[in-house]
Amino acid sequence: MLSPAYTTRFSDLPVVR
Repeated sequence: MLSPAYTTRFSDLPVVR
């Protein structure tokens, strides 16, 4: 799975692609 930092970034984004 993606790194924890990436997960936080995705969560911050409005839509995940």
